[in-house]
Amino acid sequence: MKSLCDNSRRQAFTAACQFGKTLATQSRRQCHPPSSGEPRCVSTRTDQQRDFIDTNKSSRFVLASSKVSRVDSTLRVLSSACSACRLLCVFFIATTAICSAQDRVIIQQPGGSRLPYSGYVDDYTGREVILRTKTGEGLKRFPREDVIQVQTAYTAHHEKGRQLLANGKPTEAKVELTQALKEEDRAWVRREILAQLVRCALWNGNYRAAVPLFLSIVESDPETIHYGLAPLAWGDTVSDAGLKVDSRVWLADKSPVSQLIGASHLLFDRELNDQAEKILRQLARDVNIKVQRLAQMQLWRVRSLGGAATPNELGRWEAAIDELPEELRVGGYYVLGQTFRRQHQPERAAAMLLWLPLVYDADRYLAARACFDAAELVASFGDHAQATTLYSELVFRFGDTPYGRQAEERWKKLRGETPGPTPNPPEKSR
Repeated sequence: MKSLCDNSRRQAFTAACQFGKTLATQSRRQCHPPSSGEPRCVSTRTDQQRDFIDTNKSSRFVLASSKVSRVDSTLRVLSSACSACRLLCVFFIATTAICSAQDRVIIQQPGGSRLPYSGYVDDYTGREVILRTKTGEGLKRFPREDVIQVQTAYTAHHEKGRQLLANGKPTEAKVELTQALKEEDRAWVRREILAQLVRCALWNGNYRAAVPLFLSIVESDPETIHYGLAPLAWGDTVSDAGLKVDSRVWLADKSPVSQLIGASHLLFDRELNDQAEKILRQLARDVNIKVQRLAQMQLWRVRSLGGAATPNELGRWEAAIDELPEELRVGGYYVLGQTFRRQHQPERAAAMLLWLPLVYDADRYLAARACFDAAELVASFGDHAQATTLYSELVFRFGDTPYGRQAEERWKKLRGETPGPTPNPPEKSR
């Protein structure tokens, strides 16, 4: 396995993507790029800088007229004072630049063109972007569905944390992002940082750490754009003992989102499954449309596992998923894929499951499970070349998950090789 080069990995992933697109021919992807941007710091001469320059001139005049015997000591004192002043000025300039940098919002126009707006983003919620312009026009509001991109300046810790997470280093990223959260006072950017911390927790399937972070996001914005990170259970297995204890607490909470998360993890628990299903049926009529849709899809799990879903019902599920916002689709695709698998429709099942590793992979453990099941299904209808590609992709992208070792064994078997250790698995950050 070590002999595989980067080029082989790229080819494998390209083939997997192409295969997923072929199976899901009727998909409509409307991906919204995550908010990003480069700091645009503008340095200008401030009053403090002018005062500092005047102070230097006065100090030099006093120094020139002082007694010669005190020149050396005065120089040392003045040098220390000037160094401290310079540090304060540098800090002031950097802070002012970050705070005064203009934000930039790219908006989709009715005719298809994109129009940029500059100003200060007051808020960015699941409903809208509120921009304060500098042209005297006051506040401008843009519906969330028209927003293509939001660019802003981030602190150094925030930028470093984003980069570390993108490079697959969740432990280091968590340290930087935690510090960034202490420094940031913009509510919408704080929600972005919390969302990235949720990703750090989900990297290794740590739902217990992810839940309180996600609940903080929803408390700040009940219609958040980050519902795709909701640490919900979508499989048919019973949660472990520690997660079960926490899920009882979440289920008893007054927050609908907390109840939703708790019920999802207790839905197949022998003691609390009836209570969890009852809560989900109540939440399926919640005033928050996102909570409502997620609760409805959670109830699909019961129909799926019991084998009660009819072909017409599955058609309605698929149509309902297509109408959902992008961030809500992940669980629906997984449940629908598992239902097709139970009803012996391997091609349709694989098409649904491949959405997770190819598009919706924030929950890496769920994406790894979906990729593994899809590879098994593809192998079952005789396409061993594509199955090999999916197994290899699973090993290299999700090798640290419980499905990485199983995928390696099957990959080696299909290639006629002897299984060995998974190469350089990503770090664990539980």
